[in-house]
Amino acid sequence: KGDPGQKQLIGNYKLTMESGSCWAFSSTGAMEGINALVTGELVSLSEQELVDCDTTNYGCEGGYMDYAFEWVMQNGGIDTEADYSYTSVNGQSGTCNTTK
Repeated sequence: KGDPGQKQLIGNYKLTMESGSCWAFSSTGAMEGINALVTGELVSLSEQELVDCDTTNYGCEGGYMDYAFEWVMQNGGIDTEADYSYTSVNGQSGTCNTTK
């Protein structure tokens, strides 16, 4: 189980299903870990927001983590998974609905 005094730095395993959105999951996982190191709080971030809104990547057709990081910085942040949940299990991107 580990040391109870240690912080959890990674979240639960997430499935991309039939979507080519693994780049979004890798990107949010990295950002979640860094955020947990800095703040001490593990917050699940929205892969769907990246899939829908990051036009420098290709939604469910693939993408790159460095483009995703750049998009988040230019956007001023990213929504949480709770606020913008993953819906691209069938490989279809949605309409961008960002609140950041």
